[in-house]
Amino acid sequence: MSITGLGASLGVGSGMDMAKMVNQLMELEAAPLTRLQNKQAKETAKLSAYGQVKSALSDFRSALSGLVKPRGKTVDVYKAEAQEGAGFTATVKNGATLGDYQIAVKQLASTQRIVTAKGDAAPKIGAGDEESMLTFTVGSLTDDKANLTGNLKTTTIAFKGSTLEELRDAINSSGAGVKASILEQGTGASKTQQLVLASETEGAGGAFRMIGTGRLAEFSYTPTSLEKPAEGADEVDVNLWNAMSGGKFDTLQIAQGAIAEIDGIEVKSDTNKITDAIPGVELVLNKLSTYTAPDPASGSTGGGAASGDRIEAATAKPASGYETHRLNVTRSDSGLNAELEKVIEAYYNVMETIDNLTAYDPDAADGEKASLMTGDSFLRTVRNELENALFGNYSVGDSGVTSLSQLGLFRVPLKDGKANLDKDAKMSLDAGALTSALSNKKIDLVKFFCGVEEVKAEDGNVTTKGIQGFGEQLAARIDAMLDSDKGSLGRATSGVQDNIKSMEKEAERMVEKLEATQQRYITQFAALDTLLAQMTQTSTALQNQLASLVSLKNN
Repeated sequence: MSITGLGASLGVGSGMDMAKMVNQLMELEAAPLTRLQNKQAKETAKLSAYGQVKSALSDFRSALSGLVKPRGKTVDVYKAEAQEGAGFTATVKNGATLGDYQIAVKQLASTQRIVTAKGDAAPKIGAGDEESMLTFTVGSLTDDKANLTGNLKTTTIAFKGSTLEELRDAINSSGAGVKASILEQGTGASKTQQLVLASETEGAGGAFRMIGTGRLAEFSYTPTSLEKPAEGADEVDVNLWNAMSGGKFDTLQIAQGAIAEIDGIEVKSDTNKITDAIPGVELVLNKLSTYTAPDPASGSTGGGAASGDRIEAATAKPASGYETHRLNVTRSDSGLNAELEKVIEAYYNVMETIDNLTAYDPDAADGEKASLMTGDSFLRTVRNELENALFGNYSVGDSGVTSLSQLGLFRVPLKDGKANLDKDAKMSLDAGALTSALSNKKIDLVKFFCGVEEVKAEDGNVTTKGIQGFGEQLAARIDAMLDSDKGSLGRATSGVQDNIKSMEKEAERMVEKLEATQQRYITQFAALDTLLAQMTQTSTALQNQLASLVSLKNN
């Protein structure tokens, strides 16, 4: 601490450099503060070091994301490859198995869409303002197209409007499961409007029927077959027959499910997505297979419908007439290799960070041999915890795997097929061992990495007990290390932060005490300076008087 302001004028009266004296005294007084500040600087550096380790450990946790899938979901152990030109795509899900399949797409799922007729045949909203009803029923069309079945949804709209736009808006806000829009053609007097209705449900389960009454009688429609109602029949049946026989609506697209053929077995789905035919594989159908009708005379195939022609379920051709495409489900070495390489790289980063912080170089100059955190016991603990977490044994049901070493991931790297004990060696991935594990039918890598999802019956009883996979268990251990309250790294970081805060408060108290001490020294030296100035003046006066007396005596 140095003297500034008024204190800098000390010694003017006495001619002595009292400010320098006070500064020298304060340097001695401030020695404990200097030692505390040096200690605080070391704690701050330690906090920074722990922050570097925490960042590297967080990156390692992120690198595990490819192995930490939702329980029961798949890591990229399998891949599905569809033959070029296939009318489907395939995605590997949980529970996939090796297989080779021949698949044909016989029918694509479609959504029911209808449009009002043009001209005089178009349905009209009746005159007046009486409330009229329009009832929608959505469900599945039976195979004979005679009825709607399944989980039927019925919605009735009370309508008082008079325009097609008002009817469109009423339908769209009703939640009936049917969306309405208007097509317009022409302008002015020649302008025409058509109401388009489309089911919100794709496939066979999205068929819908409309029953209109009152002013909406002409807006009745059904996708089912009809017989002319007998005389005196119910108004609903009469309205429906009149609307249908009068051609009030045109069918743009029927509601139908998808049909595929997998290895000669016909598979049906309400939508173009098939999830339960091939274990662990999801098929999305997008194009019809080419069909060639058999020659009934010779049994050979001749010309037929080209790819893209719609073939309805009721008129499906023999399976032998459809062109099939191959789907091959194989093991995927590259996907798992890539995920493990990410883990290795992140692991190296953590270890390198710790090594740099704790390194000791005996050949360096004195005072430079040790690094910032050389000998820090906590960082040794972090290193050991991470190694044990990554290379420890894990119990994951009957997966056939208990540790990464069975998959070619070793704590000690291999060199020329032998353990590499070089001091810089930390870990290695033996691709050959991984390939061998992938081809071993007794090993379930999906189960090992991702565990087993809990399954409950309708009564709530657990039928399949959930099991944590390797990824989930390892991630939990790393999360525990990083936990700010209970984790080892979190506790250590909090401890250093607490030390720094305590030192900051102690430094503030010491500065206040030093400022008071400095002020006391300034006051004392100021008094001394004044006293010495007075004594100097007295001495000068006495010397002058004595000189006068001597002068008088001589004269």
